[in-house]
Amino acid sequence: SSAKTSSSPTPRVRFTSARRPPADQLALESKLRTLRAVPLFAPLDPATLREAAAALTEQVYAQGEPIVEEGTAGDSLQILTAGSVSIEKQGQTVASLQPGSFFGEMSLLTGERRSATVRAATDCTTLELGKNAFAAVVASRPEILERLSEIIAARQQENLQHHAQTQSSGTAEGAGPRHGDGLKHRILSMMRNFLR
Repeated sequence: SSAKTSSSPTPRVRFTSARRPPADQLALESKLRTLRAVPLFAPLDPATLREAAAALTEQVYAQGEPIVEEGTAGDSLQILTAGSVSIEKQGQTVASLQPGSFFGEMSLLTGERRSATVRAATDCTTLELGKNAFAAVVASRPEILERLSEIIAARQQENLQHHAQTQSSGTAEGAGPRHGDGLKHRILSMMRNFLR
């Protein structure tokens, strides 16, 4: 006797999931979160921030690889998203950066030569923003440059004071008087000329 098997097809079950945004939209949202955490980009309105985030490109570096080299021309900023980097001046390590840190802002905004070598201390990933993309973003919003120049001038002043402290092993008073407004105007002028 033969067993009778059912020939009816197994019913198909369709699982529906909540609609997920496409991968490129998820990547853009991740880039937006990264940019929002960088103080340099605080003055950007949401639309401008979104444009800047869309222009970011991911870069991957192996441990020991130089990302930028002191004295070379540059026109981009990088935001460290994974790993760590060392900052070297004249062959000496002077600092290390962790995810969320950024470097290259003067090259992006003014075209100045790289003031230090940045080397991957571990395998690392950055998001890079180049001059052409950034210039297009701020072209219709010149007021952004004013605020960025203030942030850059304050950061440079802090670096000068830190350098003076480490050189004299004393206090920041060895750094001399603050010339914040003059520095801000000089940087703003350089930015306007470079980003034309």
